[in-house]
Amino acid sequence: MKFTAIDSKQWEKVIARSDDLDLSSFSLKILLRQLKVKIELNPGVETTNNCIKNLKSHIVKYYSLPNLQKDLENIFGQKVEI
Repeated sequence: MKFTAIDSKQWEKVIARSDDLDLSSFSLKILLRQLKVKIELNPGVETTNNCIKNLKSHIVKYYSLPNLQKDLENIFGQKVEI
């Protein structure tokens, strides 16, 4: 699956269910929790879009980490390629 093929709704669902995800990447776990809280405190399209943008930036920046790649594969059910 191409990273660019993942739409905003899918990213929003990932953030919303971050507590239920079994992640091995500590940085991704912390970031998802922060983003979820941010959206809960200030719900709205702009906040959600900014959080998705932050999540995507983090993934692109740290994609070379094997734990992050494994977590993305577990979340989406297939390998995600940048």
